[in-house]
Amino acid sequence: MRRARGFSYGHIPSLWITLTRHRAPDIRFTDPRTHHHVSLRTHHPTLAQTFALYHQAVPIVTRLADATNLASVATYSCLGVPLLLAARGTFRGAPCSSGATSPRALGWLAFLLLSFAPASHALLPLSFVIAERLLYVPCAAYCVLIALLQASFRRGGRSCRLVSRVLVATALIASGARTARRNCDWRDDASIFGAAALAYPNSAKATYQIADGLVQRGQVEKALPLLHRSLELEPDYHYAYLHISRIAISQGDLPRASAFALASLKAVPSPNPHAHALAARSFLSQGLAADAAAHAKAALRMSPDADRAPLVDLLADALRQQHRWQEASDALELAVRLRPASAEAFINHGAALLQLERPLEALPAFRRALALLPAGSNEGVVAQRARRGLQAASRRADKIP
Repeated sequence: MRRARGFSYGHIPSLWITLTRHRAPDIRFTDPRTHHHVSLRTHHPTLAQTFALYHQAVPIVTRLADATNLASVATYSCLGVPLLLAARGTFRGAPCSSGATSPRALGWLAFLLLSFAPASHALLPLSFVIAERLLYVPCAAYCVLIALLQASFRRGGRSCRLVSRVLVATALIASGARTARRNCDWRDDASIFGAAALAYPNSAKATYQIADGLVQRGQVEKALPLLHRSLELEPDYHYAYLHISRIAISQGDLPRASAFALASLKAVPSPNPHAHALAARSFLSQGLAADAAAHAKAALRMSPDADRAPLVDLLADALRQQHRWQEASDALELAVRLRPASAEAFINHGAALLQLERPLEALPAFRRALALLPAGSNEGVVAQRARRGLQAASRRADKIP
């Protein structure tokens, strides 16, 4: 499964880290008002999240004294004061000095505002993944403005130079402390996703990733409640359906496995080859060969070549159970092309050809299977199947006039 991961810039303390190292959430809804609201509350460095969140993971404002609102106001105030000083330096002269104006500041200020407009959702609502990428440019412009402001302070008197040094030191120390604190969450997947779940308990993504880690460590019983919780938070979160379906197959609960595979297909109809493959496996094990074949064909249409071999075997099994030997032979011929070093693939293809009464074509398949077997494996099950198939094909070929 694909995972949404964030950025980590090591231990380098800088204002750039404070402004950009925490990724904005990937909130997938289309209401522009919600986009603008969440943009206000997440496009600032007080939120310590680095990956996708969904729907109401960031709650809507219900009262003005909400702590997150206060943090947003404080953050934007800190961002706005240097911009105002830079603008003042442009039109009235540099701060703390009576020097010349700074036309460079005006250019960078315009660059910041123009580049920030798309990411702010002021023009139109964007995916937060896209908006996040756009934030790097205004962050760079902001850093240049801070540098110009700091240079103007240095041209002033002793008090202005002292203020400049204090501001730079504060920014570096705060950024370094924030980086060090955040890096503690990056020890492993469990810590990063656990930190996310604590910060956003309504995040289906964070809940799912914790469950995924538990499944990988074999703690399936602990993972199942979290997978169901992620579906409560995000009913269309199809990765959770896939995980539950896989677990159900491993536990032998085939009706449940097929139900969750179909639920994943309802959430994401296409492309969703994994759900089709799970549905095919569960239906085939239940004896529903026709349904299994339909889902196996759908999975094959959506899968890249690297993932097709197991699906072809699944399709061939479903077709053989229905005695559709010609289609099974075609599928097994594809399996041979996908796995030219597999003796079992040649044996299965030869067996299908025998069912079609084509022994002359089956003979080379069984001979190739025997040639692929390693030395000393003449008594193995695969070798015995290949020899029996070769003998049957030879007897039938001898009867052909």
